[in-house]
Amino acid sequence: MGTASGSLKGRLWAAAIVAGLAAVAALVVVVFKFGRYDPSPPSLVDHPNPAIPGEILFVDKNGCISRAAASGATRSQVYCPGAGGFQVTWVNRDEIAFSRGNAAPTNKFPSSAVWVKLDLATKQTTDTTVPVDFSGPNLVSPRGESVAVESNGDVYLVAGGTRTKIVHFDVHEYRVPAFATWSPDGEWFLLTYWPARGNGQEVWVISRDGGTQGTLLRSPLVMGPPWFSWWIDGVGYSPEVGGLSQPR
Repeated sequence: MGTASGSLKGRLWAAAIVAGLAAVAALVVVVFKFGRYDPSPPSLVDHPNPAIPGEILFVDKNGCISRAAASGATRSQVYCPGAGGFQVTWVNRDEIAFSRGNAAPTNKFPSSAVWVKLDLATKQTTDTTVPVDFSGPNLVSPRGESVAVESNGDVYLVAGGTRTKIVHFDVHEYRVPAFATWSPDGEWFLLTYWPARGNGQEVWVISRDGGTQGTLLRSPLVMGPPWFSWWIDGVGYSPEVGGLSQPR
């Protein structure tokens, strides 16, 4: 009788240990999947936010130009230019432009890239002599504000020398989001982020007060510095490109 009772207690003890280990393993999975190493905002593709206006142009991982509603509602491939095309911009509601030529300027070989216009309806291209400016994203919004991202994941809105913390992302210390561009109305901006355990770069949409956040794109981009162009009807596009037609 004592032996049977001891055997039962042993089996119960072993079962408790196994259950405890399973619970710990599940917790580890949750922490790694949803904790500090996965700070990504909710997916806008799964849950579009109609309050986020406009469309965003970018070059996808296949080297093709794509457009995505900033709300997350739609995404489509526009054109595959072949060589070049790593910089894209809206021209007006009906036209975009992409770069053609030397897209990686150096001291020895300066930039020779120019903009090529593309009619969105007909897909007809028109060469221009307008050079591509490689100065980078528009760091200052139409409101005169900029964004600073600290190594701990704090995001600040900077205006007139005043820094206001608007949001915190629980990121790995070596994987901090990077500012990408402002919306043309100055109400939104994009951050890019490389997850510690993920399949590629993400693009986040953040409101200027930090109150609205969403992941617009996952693993969307061609290798190299990302370049985005944001269009809003009645406002225009950002960043602006000198020498191309004004928006209509």
